Amino acid sequence: MLYEHHPESTRAALRSTWFHVRTALSVCAAVCVAAALAVPAAAQETTPPEGAPRAAEAAVENALRVDGDAPLLLRALAIDRPAVGRPMAADGVLAVGRGVFEKGRLNLLTAGGQPVGVLVSGGTFRYTVEDRFSVPVARRNLRRASSLKPQEQDGKLVVEVSVKSAAVWDVALARRLAGGGGEAESSAGAESDGLPAALVEILDHLLFTPPSHELLEDQGLGVRGQGNSYALIHGAGEDLLLAVDPVVERREALAAVDRVSAALSDLYKGQRVYYELTTQPIGRAWWERAAEPSVVVHQELQVVNTQGRELHVVSRSRVVSRRAGMSLWRAGLISDFSDGERFFDVDLKRVEVDGKAADHLHRYDELLVDLGRPLAAGDTAEIVVEYTAPLAIRPNNDSYWSLRGGGWYPLPGYDAVAATFEVEVRSPEPFVPFASGDTVERRQEDGVNILRTRLDKPMQYVAVAAGKYHVFTAENNGLKCNVATYVFGKEKPAKVLQSLFFSAADTFGQFFGVPYPFGEVDVVEINSWGFGQAPPGFIFITQEAYNPIGDTLSRLFSQGINGRIVHEVAHAWWGHVLKSGIGEEQWLSESFADYSAALALQAMMGGKRGDQEFKSTLREWRSRAAEVKGGGSIYLANHLAGEDEADYRDRTNLLYNKGPLVLHALRQELGRRLGSSEKGDKYFQALLRTLLHNFTFQLGSTRDLVGILNQMTGDDWQPWFEKYVYGTETPDVEM
Repeated sequence: MLYEHHPESTRAALRSTWFHVRTALSVCAAVCVAAALAVPAAAQETTPPEGAPRAAEAAVENALRVDGDAPLLLRALAIDRPAVGRPMAADGVLAVGRGVFEKGRLNLLTAGGQPVGVLVSGGTFRYTVEDRFSVPVARRNLRRASSLKPQEQDGKLVVEVSVKSAAVWDVALARRLAGGGGEAESSAGAESDGLPAALVEILDHLLFTPPSHELLEDQGLGVRGQGNSYALIHGAGEDLLLAVDPVVERREALAAVDRVSAALSDLYKGQRVYYELTTQPIGRAWWERAAEPSVVVHQELQVVNTQGRELHVVSRSRVVSRRAGMSLWRAGLISDFSDGERFFDVDLKRVEVDGKAADHLHRYDELLVDLGRPLAAGDTAEIVVEYTAPLAIRPNNDSYWSLRGGGWYPLPGYDAVAATFEVEVRSPEPFVPFASGDTVERRQEDGVNILRTRLDKPMQYVAVAAGKYHVFTAENNGLKCNVATYVFGKEKPAKVLQSLFFSAADTFGQFFGVPYPFGEVDVVEINSWGFGQAPPGFIFITQEAYNPIGDTLSRLFSQGINGRIVHEVAHAWWGHVLKSGIGEEQWLSESFADYSAALALQAMMGGKRGDQEFKSTLREWRSRAAEVKGGGSIYLANHLAGEDEADYRDRTNLLYNKGPLVLHALRQELGRRLGSSEKGDKYFQALLRTLLHNFTFQLGSTRDLVGILNQMTGDDWQPWFEKYVYGTETPDVEM
């Protein structure tokens, strides 16, 4: 596994791929105004927010102008709780993305006197799934995660729901319906108290991003006339969320909104989550990549474990604008979280842009920063963020903590980072700190262990950890491997792991023609079972790797442990040399790493034993790939609804079983087209080498893979990939 959201984040546990899952909004107007002026105390215990009095909100909202100089927080409040204005003259049809509202009454929605959207009362909402690759996934998701009954029409899916009330946030649409771009006209008594109670109840208990973040980003990107649409629909028997982004992501998604399952936790009682029903690209094919508006090119991180679980983090990000007019930076940053028993706030101390205090909005696990000026394409901004929070959570009261994925420091998205990193970690003795990158310095000072590392090649993210570890170091051909064993000094298992690592790294280097990309790797023991992850310069692996012949549980989880470790080593190439970024391209990291691991083990074992191991793995891939019964697209594996364990299992089977099976089928298909399996193997290896060489430390894509294949063979491989990667068919594989 390559990417992981922070495991203790409340939102991370419920997060899906494209929709931004966030915590519920804590609003009473007075509290929110105070929050704009004062920072909450560190580690302040909180409770799930409740709804707020509408009248108090209205008093604040009516004093605001959405596009004026008000702080981001107040502008967001006004957008999220708009006033209902005058009726709109319309023909009864309102199109939002591929959705259509019909026969409903329309009222203007205003925030601070400005049009921000439309309230729909009554009528129907009809949505069409027309993208041919999205249809099978949507059919599955609709059946499993909603009560909607789709109708099949000319290869498309159409769903319809009776609307009780719906709020559509879309500034451009609202201004067109209002007859211009100025103040929203209203007559005495025409403006009501606010949104219908059912919509307010949902908005007060969101576990996903509210509409204001989308609209504020539009303003911060200088979008005019083609910005985001965000529709919350309270229907008869079904609540829906429609998000349309024609500018940045260039996609739209429809989701079912529901209450959190009681099985999750009493902590989330009454909160609202969503289950994705369908996602479709806008104005592009799935394989055409959308460009992020900015990229982080360098990041400095200082992480200090002051005491207990308390962390003090300072992040310095150098951001380069990719488009003219960008004046707002949007990044993921945990805002509050749970340790399973209580909620805690992140205490944001400082946000600066180019050395000056910056207006910002931090909530719903997102950070929006006003850059203070519109940037030209290529301009740079230096953003400093400082916070404290008890994030050094020790699972099961173990003597270690780790921050392994996105969200614990400002991260705009894996597609928007190609950064060199400098990291410093300070941890009280006896905890030994670790961080992504090659060691620059490791020392002790006044009872504190200090580590500084550097990554001089562009990476997408970093990880840090600290704990009671014994560290065993070995070097081979200039490559250093540090194996950290938890609590006890397990020297023999450490040597075995080092030998396996060096052998795998050497095998991959020879096969791909690209050396291991880091000068140093930390193999860190996690006191759990059945898990592996490979951030830059790290391999986190659970305890069975350190005691494979121990007790019954160790033996159970150690089945295939060598393959799992070699899979994590392979991520140095598939994930860090060649980067995938967006969720649809995750098979380029996971499926390619799994297939490469099988090839490496075959070569490392050699002879009949190696061949038997590979054939056994191939049979397992085929068996588990066959378990996916509906919506089995590798490319859209992360768009399964995510409602239950079956969705998680099928996603795993698509990325870790069907994906490598398809790669083997591709290898065999090359042999058939070229006349022999020997030629097929030669071209397959050349394909992987060329992909890695052409996109060294860059974002790669399935489209790039197909382009290289076309050039190498003179054939058109797009139809083959449309069947087996973008589509849901499974190829026949010779065993």
